[in-house]
Amino acid sequence: MSMIAGCPTCDAALDWPHAPGCHDAQCLVTGFPVNDCPPGHEHDLGEWTGWLPGEAEAVEHGMWTRRKVPGTGWEQCGPFSGGIPDRTRVFSMGRWDREARAWVIPD
Repeated sequence: MSMIAGCPTCDAALDWPHAPGCHDAQCLVTGFPVNDCPPGHEHDLGEWTGWLPGEAEAVEHGMWTRRKVPGTGWEQCGPFSGGIPDRTRVFSMGRWDREARAWVIPD
């Protein structure tokens, strides 16, 4: 899997800010996509990095997932078996580092 040239929602170019209301933008306060971000703070939106929030970290740490038989959920897998980066696992296992603008996954 490789980076995407433009944001799939707002078409922001690489290293350019997301458009207001873009649901693929990453909140730099929490690290979550703005649509999944907890309330109670002003969203500080980052630039389009070529990855959806959590994707780069999932790829870096070998966290992949794929759909099981339809209707039965998801399972862990490898990158060459129909998998996509497991962002959910990154969000649940990781800690957002605001200064580094990245999810830190414990060893």
